[in-house]
Amino acid sequence: MFTQGRSAIFTGLIAFSSAFSNLVAARPEYALRTGINRCTACHYSPAGGGPRNLEGKYYGSAGFKLSPFSAQQYAGAEVKFLYYSPEKRSEVRNGLAAMAGSVWAAIPLTENERTTTRLVGEQNIGGFTAAGPRHLYLQIADRDGLKKSWIPQHIQFGRMIPPFGLMTDEHRTYVRLQSASAWNQNVAIGLLLSGNPYDSLHYDIGAMNGGPLNDGSRLSAGQASQWAYLGNLRFQPARGGFLFGLSAVHYDAEVGVAKTSRAAQSAYAAFSLHRWTGGRVPATLLAEYAEAVNMNGTFTNTFVSDVTAYGPSVASTRSKGILGQLNYDLTAKVQLQYKFDSLILDSNFPADAYDRHGFGVKHYFGPNMWFQMRYERATSSRPGEEAGIGAGAIDAFWTVVNAAI
Repeated sequence: MFTQGRSAIFTGLIAFSSAFSNLVAARPEYALRTGINRCTACHYSPAGGGPRNLEGKYYGSAGFKLSPFSAQQYAGAEVKFLYYSPEKRSEVRNGLAAMAGSVWAAIPLTENERTTTRLVGEQNIGGFTAAGPRHLYLQIADRDGLKKSWIPQHIQFGRMIPPFGLMTDEHRTYVRLQSASAWNQNVAIGLLLSGNPYDSLHYDIGAMNGGPLNDGSRLSAGQASQWAYLGNLRFQPARGGFLFGLSAVHYDAEVGVAKTSRAAQSAYAAFSLHRWTGGRVPATLLAEYAEAVNMNGTFTNTFVSDVTAYGPSVASTRSKGILGQLNYDLTAKVQLQYKFDSLILDSNFPADAYDRHGFGVKHYFGPNMWFQMRYERATSSRPGEEAGIGAGAIDAFWTVVNAAI
């Protein structure tokens, strides 16, 4: 049953999606188009991403009619298929594969005049990630979807995707790799508090157990005394056509290991040229700058070509990354995309950079169904990298097909 606040959000989303059905995977664009600075307008998690509520399903329908199986708020499923064709195909992994598959349920446990307590669970059933739970958390949520208070309106405990930087569906984005915050690996277990003291201001504060790749599926030595502390602050005026945010995470040093602590920070923004020009330029610009310390070791084993010497030498250095993306809505359901990624693994050697330019298209062909194609040109100014097989210096063409209910 909808409260007054959630009914207002639902009505606004449906009206807006009927007028502008060209939706994209980068979730900040949803917020910019609607002027709603609450991820719970479409998702159960206040951090965004993961299982979508009924409003989110309708908004993602892109103007198509939902099936009876999808038009409910208690369960869903999603699959992603990938065709990946890089250069040097005889030396690196490539081909057609089932990238991800999951089913989920959101079960109301108790409800009173002020709050709803629910259990949200998402189970991997296939794909690159091993089978097992993905999201699995207990949530206490304020029933007033438009409430404004410094007191958290959402309390979440369990396994979830913690908020960091721009929430997008692309796990190969350089700023996501360097901060271990990609959707397919950034699953953590702990406590998250979220709220909106004003409509234009959203915050998340959390404490997660373990290191940057601990997904909460197992216990390990020393884990009980190793914690991560995170914060995310996002400002988005309802009529401004832009948003700006700051994220930070700090990981305690590993117990019994002679290493410093890990940390990452991000400053991100998004701008709706569509709203600024009254619809004459139907485009959105996304931008993010991130720095991280002692995080490179989580991904350089496949990213760099020289994994024997260079990879270990930058495992604990300070990295700097940049994301820039322009999405242009060619038609109601077809979008052209340009994406720029840049990464310096050691800030003391800025000449050793990795850059990637991507040109692609995305098309919605059904309710919550789309395919996306992109060609990416990757280069590295570090000597010898382009001659190897590291992902940071390999050109590639890929296609992803996604379907969800």
